[in-house]
Amino acid sequence: MKKVLSLLIALVMAISIVPAMAEDVVSSVLINGEEQDFTVLNGYVPLRAFTDAVGASVEWDNDERCAVCIDGGVEIKVPIGKKWVQRAGLKQSIDKESIIINDLTYMPLDALKAFNASYGGDESIVTIEKSAFDGKMVQLINNGKALSS
Repeated sequence: MKKVLSLLIALVMAISIVPAMAEDVVSSVLINGEEQDFTVLNGYVPLRAFTDAVGASVEWDNDERCAVCIDGGVEIKVPIGKKWVQRAGLKQSIDKESIIINDLTYMPLDALKAFNASYGGDESIVTIEKSAFDGKMVQLINNGKALSS
């Protein structure tokens, strides 16, 4: 009976996450005026798409359940299920945990600080400024909906 109840609770939790993630979809991403091929879900950035777009590399450490990125020669760790990221061995707190959806790693927007990036904006555009990659700028156009972060 405990197993059935646990399974039912896990199923309800999984189902409730999907609509929450789908509500705030950013439809367009621009980097230096060029439209990118990824979206941002409810304040979460797809890690590999972001690192590819700004020229950083990323590998997966299965033992630690952690994405390990190299940004301008500096190691950045983005662990799953933790409210921190690590840049050059120094942990930085973030508001939300990094997550995996359909085998893709997503990090919250505030994790961008580990990549020397910041974000801001209003209801229609969220702008991410990346200082470490020759001033590349990322704009997330949100079709008039505010991102929750």
